[in-house]
Amino acid sequence: MLYVKPFSQIVDDVMIEMRDAATDTATRNKYKRRVNDVYVRDVPSRFEWDWLHKTGQITLQASYDMGTVSVVQGSNSITGTGTTWTSAMTGMKFIVPSDNEIYTFTYTGATTGTLDKNYLGDTSSANTYLIFQDTYALASDYSKPTNEPGFFYDYSQGRPKLNWKNDEWFMKHYTTVTAEFPLNWRELPDLSSTGLYQIQIMPPVDTVRLVSYEYIRAQYEMQEVTGSAASGCTSTKILTSVNLNGLISVGQFLRIDANGQWVKIEAIDPDTTVLNGITVDSLIIVATAGQSITISDVPQMPYQFQIALFYGACYLTAVEQESKSASNHMQAYLRALDLDMARRNRKRFGRQYMKLGGVR
Repeated sequence: MLYVKPFSQIVDDVMIEMRDAATDTATRNKYKRRVNDVYVRDVPSRFEWDWLHKTGQITLQASYDMGTVSVVQGSNSITGTGTTWTSAMTGMKFIVPSDNEIYTFTYTGATTGTLDKNYLGDTSSANTYLIFQDTYALASDYSKPTNEPGFFYDYSQGRPKLNWKNDEWFMKHYTTVTAEFPLNWRELPDLSSTGLYQIQIMPPVDTVRLVSYEYIRAQYEMQEVTGSAASGCTSTKILTSVNLNGLISVGQFLRIDANGQWVKIEAIDPDTTVLNGITVDSLIIVATAGQSITISDVPQMPYQFQIALFYGACYLTAVEQESKSASNHMQAYLRALDLDMARRNRKRFGRQYMKLGGVR
């Protein structure tokens, strides 16, 4: 607990620093937004911090063109000859090269399938065709790719990269002619059906491939939950007046507000008003019925950065208040970030400056 500064404590500290003694919810929410603005948007956007780096993988699906296909103009049903289509092909793209229109394929049988729209070309049989995939969803916490290495093949002899291309270039050079490896990628403007970022690769591959990628993870806004203790609490078991299960999670920190000591949550009963309630990791002063408690997220960043959240939120408040302290808070914010930037990443990336509020 020595190196932990929960979100709620940072908010408290900012309000004390800015001499704001208001206790209404609207005012506190304003300070929470300021801390989150720095945490979610400003700090991650300024630099490729090592602690935001993550690695993901995409399995590229092999294209399929065995046999031939019969199509009927104005119908979305297709029939294969010598094909062995599978349910795994549902959602993949379909094209008859002589027609060039691209459809989305749905499996109905080894030799039967449907398209997402009626076939626009001429009625014909014994056509060559291609079922392929060139669009892939990324990790749920993906924010943006790292500058290096981005998307790559992770081989023992090195990391060959896929080349990023802008939308105009990608559309101009788009091809469905398959290859052993894709060469290029772009980030699609639309999210997947489940709300994930997507990339499109080109050309589609004729065999299953594994592509790795390094990315900057998204920071999610921190939350706090308040409540009150119930009777029957012990030094490591906290019962609450109302059931908080579903609102809180293991790994968050809990404070008996009258005590001020933060402890880590290790287990949560299905009903926090009975049995073990909330189990914490160390001894605290026993809560009495009705005492207020606060449960808070903790910033997912190294401890030394947490002071930057404090100074950044103070700066935003000082600007709104037109306070002369704004410049001092900005300089403190930059120093907090620059110290770690210099220690960790100066050799790799070179010096960069924070630009919160347009100040350099």
